[in-house]
Amino acid sequence: MLYGAAIMAVSLAIGIFLSKVFAKDGYQRKIYTYSFAVANFSFMGNAVVLGVFGEEILFDYMIFTLPLNLYVYSIGTASLIPNDKGGKISFKAFVNPIFISLILGAVCGLTAIPLPKFITSAISSAGACMSPLAMLLTGFVIGEYSLKKLASDKKVYLASVIRLIILPTLFMLVLLALKTDKAIIRAALCATAMPLGLNTVVFPSAYGGDTTPGASMALISHLISIVTIPVMFAIFL
Repeated sequence: MLYGAAIMAVSLAIGIFLSKVFAKDGYQRKIYTYSFAVANFSFMGNAVVLGVFGEEILFDYMIFTLPLNLYVYSIGTASLIPNDKGGKISFKAFVNPIFISLILGAVCGLTAIPLPKFITSAISSAGACMSPLAMLLTGFVIGEYSLKKLASDKKVYLASVIRLIILPTLFMLVLLALKTDKAIIRAALCATAMPLGLNTVVFPSAYGGDTTPGASMALISHLISIVTIPVMFAIFL
């Protein structure tokens, strides 16, 4: 968790700096800040870790990404809400079902509080719906644009390269230089080498904001990641 929090803090600082280079509009800066701060470590990262490494490693990975989830479903979520819809950072930003669930889940896990089987089954079933619904919404949004328009923004290609190659490489070099445990290196790579997140489509769409940059980022970065993820894994794992 400490390593995850450190990577989250550094990534956010980098995201704030890079957003000023990539966008002049205040709301688009928030989109870029979020995109550089966190990758698609949840929807795609969980699936990749589970498919490649198995459930035991997935548990470690989810503990590592807990600080990232805390950011995403608090400050990150608030920042993606258009300003005219009340997108301000406040205590209310932290009072949402997902953030509260994260805290309750961490408490139950750390204290080994037993939960009835029907509750864990219901939670697992509900959780399994989240990724498909997000993918469907993203597909609906992307489907409203022409592929030519989404693929014409050169800045998105550069942002994808930074997100998929440059940032994870920098983190890996630092962790390797510090002789960090292999399990942490694996979790960090899986969390940082994923494509640009889908929340830049989901939340603006839900609140009537501009989904163009998010849709372009999602389409291009996920296509590029088909090549970059296996390459990054082959180099650093």
